[in-house]
Amino acid sequence: MYVLLFFTLLIDVMAAVFMASSYFGKWTLFLAVFLYGLSFYCRLIILKALPLGIVFALGSGISICLSVLVGFVLFKQVIDLPAYVGIVFILCGVAVMCNLSKVV
Repeated sequence: MYVLLFFTLLIDVMAAVFMASSYFGKWTLFLAVFLYGLSFYCRLIILKALPLGIVFALGSGISICLSVLVGFVLFKQVIDLPAYVGIVFILCGVAVMCNLSKVV
């Protein structure tokens, strides 16, 4: 299920790239909406097997980190020191929640 979750996060980021693309047109809009729908369907499957807290902690944290990386690579967006620190905190928070928490 974790492989499907990672695949779903990649789909989310790809959809966001199509939405943020400078070549925004009907085709990219259709593709982005289709990818978001596919991502939603995959999350429904994942939520049958994994706890909600784990799915959304991993999903949110990794999506943010992937989005920043894609913005840096594809759109030449600058990542400053506070952004790096924030990414480290996000990853540490996800790791703590998934590995040490007894609740989720």
